[in-house]
Amino acid sequence: MEEVNTLKATYEYDNKFDIMDIGAEGEFKYKKTIEIDNSVYIDFDENNVPFALEMFNASRIFNIRKQDLHNPKHIDMNITIKDGIIYLKITYIYETHNASVIEEVDKKVINDYNISDMETVLVTS
Repeated sequence: MEEVNTLKATYEYDNKFDIMDIGAEGEFKYKKTIEIDNSVYIDFDENNVPFALEMFNASRIFNIRKQDLHNPKHIDMNITIKDGIIYLKITYIYETHNASVIEEVDKKVINDYNISDMETVLVTS
């Protein structure tokens, strides 16, 4: 597998609709969106680099309160494509009651999109 492509990312959360958006900084030419499940979508550019994620029902998926999705301390979003599978792992860290809490979401889908094996990480600061 090639080396890991690490991209700095921005984060937004819509409390009213419970939607999490994570997007790489910079310019990307959109090519396609891949549905990981009925609530999670990843956008890929023309070079098949994943550069954005949209997650509906984020509080339910992470099993945390909506208010805890407003100010994350740190987020890592890892997309690995290997052996015909697209793997998504999101690590979400937030503060509550003066303590750091780590929540993770792991999802996968069959790579029916002919995307070559690769790994990309989007990281918030």
